[in-house]
Order: sequence, then C-alpha cells, then structure tokens
Amino acid sequence: MKTKQNIKIILLLIAVVLILAACSNFLTDNPNRSPSALLSGNSFTLYPGISQTMDARQSSDPDGDDSLSYSWEVISAAGTYTLSDASSQTPSFVSDYYAAGAASYTTPAYIGGYTLRLTVTDEYGLTDTSDVAVTVANLPPTASMSSSVPNPAVLNPTTLDCSSSSDPDPDRRQSASGDLHYSWSVIDSPVGSQWQWNADGYSTVTPFDPSPATIQTVDFYPNDDGVYTVRLTVTDEYGSTDTQTEIIPTSSNSAPALDVITNIVSSSGVLLGSGTLGNPFNDDDDTFSLDAAYPLGNGDDDTLTYTWTFDGFAGTIDLIVEGTSRTLNPGEVISTGEDSILTLAPDGAATPDGTADFSITITVSDASLDDTAVIWFDLY
Repeated sequence: MKTKQNIKIILLLIAVVLILAACSNFLTDNPNRSPSALLSGNSFTLYPGISQTMDARQSSDPDGDDSLSYSWEVISAAGTYTLSDASSQTPSFVSDYYAAGAASYTTPAYIGGYTLRLTVTDEYGLTDTSDVAVTVANLPPTASMSSSVPNPAVLNPTTLDCSSSSDPDPDRRQSASGDLHYSWSVIDSPVGSQWQWNADGYSTVTPFDPSPATIQTVDFYPNDDGVYTVRLTVTDEYGSTDTQTEIIPTSSNSAPALDVITNIVSSSGVLLGSGTLGNPFNDDDDTFSLDAAYPLGNGDDDTLTYTWTFDGFAGTIDLIVEGTSRTLNPGEVISTGEDSILTLAPDGAATPDGTADFSITITVSDASLDDTAVIWFDLY
C-alpha cells in the first residue's frame, strides 16, 4: 500500500518538476521587457502663465500586449507651478504669473528652469523614464528715446520722449498689464552742474522716476554749458530691462521772448481793450501797427524770423493787411520773414460789439528757439 502511495507521490513530483521546467523554458524564451518612455518634445521655452501640454503618446512596450501606466513629476523647479493630469499621457504644465494689476516690475522666482520626469510602468512593474526641460522666460523690452531739442539752451527744456519703446511679448503674458515703466538718470554732466525734471527745481536728483511710472515724456532742463548724458531705463512687469542713452550738448543761445502787446500802436493814438480774449483790442476804422521788434531776453544778436498767423473764430474775415485788402482764412499765415511790423485795419466800417472776432499769433524764432504771443481783436 505504501509502495503505491510513494509511486503516486513520485509521479506527482515529476509532473511538478516538468511543469516548472516548461514554465522556466517559456520565461527564458519569452522574457518581459521594459517599456520605452518617449516624448514628442524634450525641451520647451514658455512665457509666464502660458500652458504647455506634454505628450507621452509615443511611449510603447516591446511585448505588445502589456498595459502601461504613466506618472509625471517635477524633479526641479525655479518657482511655483501647476501640473495637471499627472497620471495621463498628456498632462499640462504652467508656471505661476502676475495676475492683472499685481505686477511688481521685479523678476519673480518662477522665471527660470524646470525639469519634468515621465515614468512609464508596464503591468509587471518594469519602468522607463524620460525628462523634459522647461524654461520659463521673459523677453526684455526695447528702450527708445528722442530729444525734442538736440542742443537746448541753458535753463531751457528739451522734451525726452520714450513713447517708441516697445515690448516684444506683451500679449503672451497673463497679467493683462503690458505697461512699461520708465526711469531717467543723468549719468554724466559738466562739473558742478545741476538740472531739473519737469520744472521741479534744480538739483542733482537722479534717477528721476515719474509718477505714474508709465509717463512717456519728461522735460529736462540743464543749468550749465556742457554735455549731459541721460540714460533711459525701461522695465516690463516681469523685471526685464533695457536702456538707451541720449547725449545732450547745451547751447549758450538764449530764447527770444515776445512782448508785442506793449508795442501796438493805433493810428488814432488811442487803444481800447487790452488784447486779451476777454477784452480784445477794438477801435473804429483805425489802423493797428503790431511791432514785435523788441523781443525780451534775446541778447545773442541772432537773426530773427517773425511769423504772423490769422485765426478767425467766425470763419473768414476781410482785413486790410499792409495796405492790401485780403480775405483771411482760419490758420492762414499772413506773412513770415524778418519784418517785425505788421499793419492791419478793418476792410469796411468797424462795428465792435465787445466779442473777439479774430486773433493774430506772432511767433519769433532764432532758428533753434522761439516764443509765441497771441493778440485778440474786436472790429466787427
């Protein structure tokens, strides 16, 4: 009896050994192989707040029928971020960004590099990994500045205009700001000199940061002969900057200044009114002689050009100008040249009614600097 049982046991053991041997041969001939973690791209450059979709759909398993699982993680980060759907083939990555109105115009920590790692695992636990390099970047703005007067006279302003400055990527951000900040600095000037910004008092204050910082024009006043170097700094809301310098050599030329009203003569010898809009000059049929030959503050002995411009509030007006009847249109230049005297009279009966009919604008220029005065008349 025992012999039969022993034989059965032996046969059973032999069967088990044969089965195990067959399994071993099968596994030896058909080993499980690791999957391949493949990506559609291994490096990206993004702007703050712009999302990027990662793509692991090219990943595969050489065994063909193994099911795969996916896991994404950020293994190094410059700053804060959001990684969504981290167990899918196509998760999305986005860095932090300045919300609307929250920009500090300094470079935030999340500008920089990030490394994402994909891990692909088959159903038997074998894995493969692949990394993605992400750079969150911000393109700097471009600073541009111009000067309204290349050679301003001492104590006279030149307007610095940076409105042509630009930002290459304002619409790629999420901050809804896009405004650039501007700052001006004097980085070189004559020894002992001072200057002022927007007529706020002479000093050596630099830099000048206007308020609000988005102002694009400032007036710069030098107080001494010599060369001034002004540097414009433009900053975008993510702290990137660009600069431009402007060389401003001063001129000792002083600007002419008009005082025409005190030099107006009426043929009757009597002037009624003061020449202002509210109290215009008025006279019955007399001829007015406007003399601009005595500008104030022009001691440079420059050749001066006088330009006389008509502006009729009610449209065209008939006047006798320099003895000739003329119909003048609003904005018309009556004359320009070195003649500093202009005579005019009503062309017909004058009937003043207390309301200004027209004005004459006189501009005196020495080719680089000028001054302007406006005189109002009531003749009709």
